[in-house]
Amino acid sequence: MELGDGISPKSVVASGTGLFAAQNMMYRHTVTLYNKNGELIAKISDEIDLKAHGFSDYKGDSYLGGPVEASFSHNGNYLWVSNYTMSGDGFNNPGCDACNGKGYDPGFIYKINTQTFQIEKVIKVGAVPKYLAITPDEKKMVVSNWSSGDVSIVDLATEKEIKKVDVGAHPRGVAISSDSKWAYITVMGSTKIARINLASYEKTYISNVGKSPRHVVLSSNDSLLYISLNSGNSLLKYCIADSTHQYCSTNAGPRSMILSPDQKYLYVVNYFANTFSKIRTDSMQVVEVVNTGHHPIGITANWEDSEIWVACYEGKIEIFKDFKLAQENAHEDFIFEQELDLFLSLFQPVSLPKNSSDQKANDNDITLDDEADMVTKTLEDEPVSAPVAKGNINSLSKLDVSKIEKKKTVTSTPSSPSVKSDVNCNYHVIVGSFSIYENAVNYQAEITGKGYQAKLIPNSKGMTYVSAACFENRTDAENAISSIYHDLAIKGWVLQQ
Repeated sequence: MELGDGISPKSVVASGTGLFAAQNMMYRHTVTLYNKNGELIAKISDEIDLKAHGFSDYKGDSYLGGPVEASFSHNGNYLWVSNYTMSGDGFNNPGCDACNGKGYDPGFIYKINTQTFQIEKVIKVGAVPKYLAITPDEKKMVVSNWSSGDVSIVDLATEKEIKKVDVGAHPRGVAISSDSKWAYITVMGSTKIARINLASYEKTYISNVGKSPRHVVLSSNDSLLYISLNSGNSLLKYCIADSTHQYCSTNAGPRSMILSPDQKYLYVVNYFANTFSKIRTDSMQVVEVVNTGHHPIGITANWEDSEIWVACYEGKIEIFKDFKLAQENAHEDFIFEQELDLFLSLFQPVSLPKNSSDQKANDNDITLDDEADMVTKTLEDEPVSAPVAKGNINSLSKLDVSKIEKKKTVTSTPSSPSVKSDVNCNYHVIVGSFSIYENAVNYQAEITGKGYQAKLIPNSKGMTYVSAACFENRTDAENAISSIYHDLAIKGWVLQQ
């Protein structure tokens, strides 16, 4: 799926609450907001009157920004947006990509209300602000100022800059520890990462990480830094505790990254190669490379639906489906639901005898002895039933499950699944959707190897579906979904032919 309509996205970010924002810089002067289905919610102009926001030194009535990066507040009610430069009366010395020094025009950060789509606040920072990140406690915001070589610390209670920390030429990426005490900033004109204490504002450096560190992501337990090395065409996994380095080669120009919620995978866009890579964080090995539009520069995700959103500078956002990730998440959900069902089954109230000698004064009273009596089943005794599928998880696919860590070919005789296709094939249980026909064929073979009568079904949009089984009526097809899910860890959906 592609989103376009007059955008030129420098970045794309997700709120975690179903909102997505693209920052369309000075070529479009807009921020565009989307819902999780890719539907445009709002197009917000970067044009403002600085006087109306308390900056009386700027006499003009209209100024244009240039949205670069953004960060949602943790509840998604606000979007903070950096502007590359401002244009209008009073801005005479703009910064630039090659600029380094203190004499350039200041930059400004916008606070956008995601309910009203209005710019509610403007904050003055250093020259050419790029990346910005909000501390987990939402007390401060950290902004990297590219041209002035410093980092702005913003107090979110007063919504004003309270400190600038010099870090060196061209700071870019920002990551903040989970306790809100430390900020890590890539210094792209060097081989260093700056580490700033957000209480004292003292700084130290992590040196010799590699050439041109651009983006940085911190693991959820604050132990690992993942760093994209733009000029080195590689990524670094850096252990904070013992300073160990582990590198991974990528395509040309690795830039923005995202880390999956389970910390197993890292996704990075490769600007000059027109691709993005999926990397296993334990081994730092590339497991998939996917073609994109021209100059992919931003990346985010809709983790709920295992979708990767890629911003391409040429003028679009592409949405990819990671079927392998969906499989893994579905399997984990399945195991969790089994365990939850078992746990609940172990603690169902027992019927108490209703005679004069045994009946309690209150049938709802439970003693410790009663609780022990309730635990009557074991894991081995408990029958397992897979949950019913909820909707189609195979839409918007460009990232194909058969290309991402394919399972080994089954060489032994497969066990016969309980699901068999009917002679009258009217309703299919779809377990995959592929834009590349060869991948559909490979996945069909994999499903067939598990004992299913898998079929390929083309659709009108050039995709190829893989059907695990088909039936004469919808009821039988829907009933089969649970068994298929138990075998394949795929929440299938029903297609009528």
